[in-house]
Amino acid sequence: MAKNGIRFDDLSGKRLYRFPKKLFGGPTLRYGETKLANILFTAELADKLKGTGISAFCFDPGLVATNFNQNNELLARATMAVMKVYSRTPEKGAETLVWLAGTDDISGDNGSYYSDMRKTAPSAAAQNKDMAKRLWKVSEDQIKLT
Repeated sequence: MAKNGIRFDDLSGKRLYRFPKKLFGGPTLRYGETKLANILFTAELADKLKGTGISAFCFDPGLVATNFNQNNELLARATMAVMKVYSRTPEKGAETLVWLAGTDDISGDNGSYYSDMRKTAPSAAAQNKDMAKRLWKVSEDQIKLT
């Protein structure tokens, strides 16, 4: 949902990026941007942590059966109910996170992205180093770090 990257020109969300509200209750396309931001931020954090002995990783839990979207319109709730049939349990969704926290086998892969306990290449947008640096700078500015 964020193949074109993060819309830095509207980080405050003044413009709406939504599917039709009548059909889906208005889930925002920004959800994809937040997932992309997680990956970009982690990659930049890992770069800044080089040489410290601290590692940062990102992972995809897959489609996990949760109560996500249960407070939205009927079609959104129905869509999620169907998707739950194909979803992972929360335990399965957490498997890669638990593995990342406990393994020493990946210490040389700082900043990598994982899915099902395997290093995986994220989308092209998620590999954009300039976008990662820009996101980091914007984050610093927003918390008044610089």
